[in-house]
Amino acid sequence: MLHRNLLRQIHVGGVEEGTPPHQVIARLTVTPGGEITDIRLERASAYPQVNQAVLRVIRNAQKQPPFTPDMPDRPLEFRLPVNIKP
Repeated sequence: MLHRNLLRQIHVGGVEEGTPPHQVIARLTVTPGGEITDIRLERASAYPQVNQAVLRVIRNAQKQPPFTPDMPDRPLEFRLPVNIKP
């Protein structure tokens, strides 16, 4: 659900028509309370505006639901692939 919610918000201009699709991979940590922290790019795009848009959307994402009782009581790291299709 985290992935779907974030990807709906990414809109990037300045990537030329005909540019082959590529992928940005973000890593982020979510605390048991649902806070998104420690956001970084594992694989960046050749387009700085794409990288900035991906990071901006993750930073501005709403707080996620708290972990359920069956989840660990510690922050979890997620790997979020973002496919860019101009």
